[in-house]
Amino acid sequence: MSTIRELNGPNDAAFEACMALYLRSFPLNEREPVQRFVHYFPGGTAASRAISHQLVSESAGSVEGYSYSQFLEPVGLGFVVYIAIAEPFRGQGLGSKLLEASISVLKADAARLGLTYAATMLEVERVEDADTDAEKLKRARRLRFFANAGAELLTSGYVQPALADGQSEVPLNLLWIPNSPGPTREEVIRAFYREVFGLDGTNELVKASLAGVVA
Repeated sequence: MSTIRELNGPNDAAFEACMALYLRSFPLNEREPVQRFVHYFPGGTAASRAISHQLVSESAGSVEGYSYSQFLEPVGLGFVVYIAIAEPFRGQGLGSKLLEASISVLKADAARLGLTYAATMLEVERVEDADTDAEKLKRARRLRFFANAGAELLTSGYVQPALADGQSEVPLNLLWIPNSPGPTREEVIRAFYREVFGLDGTNELVKASLAGVVA
């Protein structure tokens, strides 16, 4: 039987397997260095105002899935940064359960701090940028997965800044699962770039995202 729990630190028995799954699941330009995830645990040295969570789905000692999420406290946004299911366990509903659990801990952060939970943010690869038909199908399935969870396209102009030295910017779909009533799309985009990447409204990436807001 599968269980979902929060990793308790870099010495957690499942942490190494979670990082291996993370490395297999995301291309280089969409990955942060593994060492950062050590510092994202409570008591770590990550230079972020976000509250971080790393969840693992496991069964009989095997890691089935992993997620990393952040609660952006100043603006009440939850950000499910990474979610991955190991290939042998796909198609069994584990992705939906792990996403639901990730959002649940983010909403709990908001409730504990007495804040309104504004929205859940997600980044997903763009179908049109895939190199092969097989990759296009994979990306389309990922978009349907998040759409089934209530996610909507926020802007067509989103570009993820380079996550580490030597990496490139990456055009992605920026999705959100909004709470109602809540902030406007433009307010969310500005807050997201500011809190996650430290970019303000004068930055060209922020301007492009605002220009591509989906009505």
